Amino acid sequence: SSSPDMSDPALARGIFEELQLASSVQSLDALPEGEQLTYVLEQAKMHNHIPQDVDIVRFRRFARMQKSLLYALRSYSPTVYAGRITLFRTQTSAAIESESVPSLAGTLPGACVDRWARFSSRELEISIVPGEHATLMSEPDVSALAAILSRCLAQRTQEQEWPHSV
Repeated sequence: SSSPDMSDPALARGIFEELQLASSVQSLDALPEGEQLTYVLEQAKMHNHIPQDVDIVRFRRFARMQKSLLYALRSYSPTVYAGRITLFRTQTSAAIESESVPSLAGTLPGACVDRWARFSSRELEISIVPGEHATLMSEPDVSALAAILSRCLAQRTQEQEWPHSV
């Protein structure tokens, strides 16, 4: 598929419709193309969808980034990876999944694990890390994650070097 339209009018229309800033898009279409994104910015500020200090340059950059991310999400089709995949699960997410599906209590895989397993030709390795998704990148959970990740990387490096170190 072709790249998304990143012109100001296309960005303005997308944001306008996403935020439902007015009852119809005719008010946007009535403006000259060069004024549409500024109008949407003003409307978004007026409805408290974005901070008052955001200028048109920052707004345009953010809109383009969002549109690019959505395009990438919609057009990406993952394939099976031949190497080993380690899935890091938080204690909280693993516990919630086990509680919501009683047959999984104390066992893995669950729905999340099954989704990841489809992308690996090898058995999925699961590493339970402390905390929950929202706290994973904050102390003390991020330090624990870093230590676990370092051990996994060291193990992979050792596995790759082992046949050659004789």
